[in-house]
Amino acid sequence: MANLLSFTTKKFNEGFQKMNAETPEIIYKAEVNKIKLSNKPILLEVRNECCIQSEITDRIIKKIENEFNNRILVARIDYKTHRALFPELLLDSLPTVLLMNNSRLIKSVNGTISRINLKDLVAELIENQLTKAEKK
Repeated sequence: MANLLSFTTKKFNEGFQKMNAETPEIIYKAEVNKIKLSNKPILLEVRNECCIQSEITDRIIKKIENEFNNRILVARIDYKTHRALFPELLLDSLPTVLLMNNSRLIKSVNGTISRINLKDLVAELIENQLTKAEKK
C-alpha cells in the first residue's frame, strides 16, 4: 500500500508541476501561482459548483479557514472550468480536498469530510510544517 501511495503522490506532484503558465485560464494560473509561492500549508478544494457535496465541503472549509486564520492558504479550483487538468492530478471524485506543503501533496481526501476530521488533518499539517522549520 505504501508503494501505491508514494507512486500516486509522485504522479500527482509531477502533474501539478506541469501546470503553470501554459494554462490559459487566468483565474487558474493565479491559484496555481498562489499555491507555488506559498510558504504556508495549503488546502486545495477541487469542487463542482453544481454538486451538493461540494457545497457542504465548501462550507466546512470556510469554517476551517476562519479557525486557522493566517496559518493556512485555502485555494479553490472548479471542475467545470478546468476539467482537462484533472487527469494530471489523478482525481477520482468530487469534491476532493488536497492538503499540500511546498507544492507537494501530503494528503488527498475524496468526498465530503467532517469538520472535525478536516480540522485534525489541517492541524497535523501545520504542526508538521512547524516541526520541520524548527529542525532547520
